[in-house]
Amino acid sequence: MKTVKEKAVEQAFLRVMNKLIDGKDAFIPQDIYQDIYTEEEFTIEEFGVRLEESQQKMMSLTKTGFDEKEYATLAGEIDFLRKRMQRLKGQQTERVLMARYVQKLQNYCMGQNTEITKFDDDIFRRLVEKVKVRSMVEVNFVFRSGIEVREILG
Repeated sequence: MKTVKEKAVEQAFLRVMNKLIDGKDAFIPQDIYQDIYTEEEFTIEEFGVRLEESQQKMMSLTKTGFDEKEYATLAGEIDFLRKRMQRLKGQQTERVLMARYVQKLQNYCMGQNTEITKFDDDIFRRLVEKVKVRSMVEVNFVFRSGIEVREILG
């Protein structure tokens, strides 16, 4: 398998950054978070209320008499609610992190008044999560903000 030359990737990165700087936030879509999370029918607080209600039912079940089938149903519901709450909390944390990366990228672009002419490894590492090599002549830069930009190597 042939490798892509590092200098070609660096030059492609400079072109991408200059496009971002020139267009400022034109590359940053408003619905950037769409792929990060799935819509939940309840908020974390609502999940918490439902979880507490289920736990209370389980406590009263153990005090008043033990119905194994109802106990198993409640235990399954509690486990389900905990997992959904945890997933929702993770998604919210990820959205906050992504918003910070978007802000960092926007701040960098807004702070630049001229084209970048020299590759800066520090900036690259702070802004880019990974580079996907599509072919010997094409790469995608995946920014930490979730933005993915295709560029031709030249």
